Amino acid sequence: MLLPLEAKGLYREMLTRAWSLGAKLPAEAKLIKKVVLIEDDEWDRCWPLVEPYWETSEDGKHIYNQTQQEVMSASTSLSEKRAKAGRKGGRRSGEVRRGEAKGSKTAKQTNPPSPSPSPSKDLDPDGNGKATADTVARLWAFWVKVFQMEDSPMTLTPKRRKKIVTRLKKYTPEQLADAIRGFAKHPWYSESSDRFKIETIFRSDERVQDGLMVDRQPKKQDPIDLWSPPDDEA
Repeated sequence: MLLPLEAKGLYREMLTRAWSLGAKLPAEAKLIKKVVLIEDDEWDRCWPLVEPYWETSEDGKHIYNQTQQEVMSASTSLSEKRAKAGRKGGRRSGEVRRGEAKGSKTAKQTNPPSPSPSPSKDLDPDGNGKATADTVARLWAFWVKVFQMEDSPMTLTPKRRKKIVTRLKKYTPEQLADAIRGFAKHPWYSESSDRFKIETIFRSDERVQDGLMVDRQPKKQDPIDLWSPPDDEA
């Protein structure tokens, strides 16, 4: 079901605020309205249309969007893997530097550095510099999932495929996924389908960098303590 523009605005704002609160919102309507800054009459019109996209936690205290929780879980897992790889790589680099210092003080560089990153094996299994169809399809599926477009008639057209392939020449699939996630986090981009279409996100390297910048911004502490209400309100 495609949401009308007003209801879509509420849905996107709820997703944005939920992401900063651990992919969940309080179950009480008055608290949700306070968080997203919506008037009662707007809430009454939009919530019945948006409600099917949210589920209630077992304890009844929160609501959550299943897809958003899956994306956050995958993002957290990926960040942990990267941090672990970075620590391992740092230790390895230190060992190499110490070995070089012992072996020779005038070691020469035999191979000049590549001016751009080489395609990873999963993108270039045949060594021909071309992204595989599977990688393009996985990025498209990830975009569909993040922006809740499962019921949309939009398909992976040749134009969209070309944009993805072009960006894969410079960025890894993980970086492009982070850029998609960044656009989903930003309310201005996510409130209109024309702004978060995959051909818009991947229109240029600068667009990808915009998404990466938003995705890597640290979470802000919400000033409203939603999760620890006073005893007399619990």
